[in-house]
Amino acid sequence: SMLESALAAGVSSAGVSVKLLGVVPTPLVSHVTQHTDAVGAVMISASHNPYDDNGIKVFNEFGEKTDAETEQKIENVIDGLEEVVLASPDKIGVIKADSEDVDLYIQHLIEEVPLDLTGYKVVLDCANGAAVSTAQRIFEQTGCELIVLHNQPDGYNINTNCGSTHPEDLVKHVLEYQADFGFAFDGDA
Repeated sequence: SMLESALAAGVSSAGVSVKLLGVVPTPLVSHVTQHTDAVGAVMISASHNPYDDNGIKVFNEFGEKTDAETEQKIENVIDGLEEVVLASPDKIGVIKADSEDVDLYIQHLIEEVPLDLTGYKVVLDCANGAAVSTAQRIFEQTGCELIVLHNQPDGYNINTNCGSTHPEDLVKHVLEYQADFGFAFDGDA
């Protein structure tokens, strides 16, 4: 949340409004960028690594990873080699939370990949990461009996002995609950 706040403040100080999506999967950020009037997006993610390896992924207006030239310009600003032009006080961007785009993305996935898992028992390991905002909600729509693990992110426990980098806990729970199958996500889902 500290990194999110700092990035949002920096972007808004340059005159750009910011939508905060919260803890969400990286593909959601790309999808929202493609299907809104966004001029770009930033994803804070440790991906499959521990929290202290958090980094940023920058997307262009098409929801694609930015090119090397744009990344270099951003790095130059961070390194103090280029100056940021700040907006005048009456042009500072607005920062607001946005859950509507998260809901639209979930609905998009449900429509694109309709699943009927009625009668199945499924275990999800959300890796205490981005899958917590979407995976459970999506699988609840499939009719399955659902067991969800590692869905309490605190900013520090992402990928810690869980998720796709540590599938042994998922395997243990699939066997213990006699589930039909399980899914393990990495930190950015």
